[in-house]
Amino acid sequence: MFIQFGIWDPSIHDSVDQLKRIASGKKLFRSILEMDKSEQTCIISGSKGSRYAVTLNDCDCYDFSMRGIPCKHIYSLANELGFINDFPELKEQAVAEFNATDEMRRFYSLFLIGAISVEKYIRIAEAIQKGK
Repeated sequence: MFIQFGIWDPSIHDSVDQLKRIASGKKLFRSILEMDKSEQTCIISGSKGSRYAVTLNDCDCYDFSMRGIPCKHIYSLANELGFINDFPELKEQAVAEFNATDEMRRFYSLFLIGAISVEKYIRIAEAIQKGK
């Protein structure tokens, strides 16, 4: 799904935590204060007035400094530069074909055979019921 950018192996972007950061990064386009497309850098305004210097390999935010993998700011820059242009969007036909009851049954059967805990089943079931 992702074009190689920066120093990152594309598989790093597949985890749920990274998908959350990608989704957050796509919403930050209004927070970009300065951008140099030729240098592939930008300055992004943080929610508490901070300013983050961002490249495709580095960001001076807390999240990046603690984890050392792409943060939402890096994803925002990558998105603006066209590296995340095929991120799946919600499609009405696919939504119509999604059967929440079948999915609930599938995860319930996984719970019954001991493949997932009751706590995990409950979290999944609640998310399906909420439509998330």
